[in-house]
Amino acid sequence: MVSLLSYISTDRIVEIDSQQREEILKQLIAKTLEGEAPELQDKVFKEITSKSHKKEVNMGKGFALAHARIEGIEDIHVSVGLLPKKVKYRKGDPVHTIFCIAIPNDMSRIYLSLMARLTRMLSLPDAGAKFDKGDPAEIVAFIESFEQ
Repeated sequence: MVSLLSYISTDRIVEIDSQQREEILKQLIAKTLEGEAPELQDKVFKEITSKSHKKEVNMGKGFALAHARIEGIEDIHVSVGLLPKKVKYRKGDPVHTIFCIAIPNDMSRIYLSLMARLTRMLSLPDAGAKFDKGDPAEIVAFIESFEQ
């Protein structure tokens, strides 16, 4: 079973200081691929915003997901963006939290398992309140309690 804590830690959670979709994505991708080449970050941005792909999903309950399959990375990279004010993000209800995930092309099975765990956790009744508070330590503690 995939552990969410393998991918989400306090240093992967960032407060986003923009209300604009493109700037939100750029900040999230920079955190997701921290230390990677700017060209790779640009590639992920283009992949997520490509009109031919549905790479951004409003998951409901205040959560959204931006993801891209990409060559040039060896593991799945995740970041969590916390928005100080809810933002209308794609279709659906406004969101307070956006997950950004970069996936190597050959890790589909692990990615699907990760998404199943994430979706299950976010469906818990208190998930929205925990993430909406914006405290990375509380978010990680919430994930830890879910993982047990």
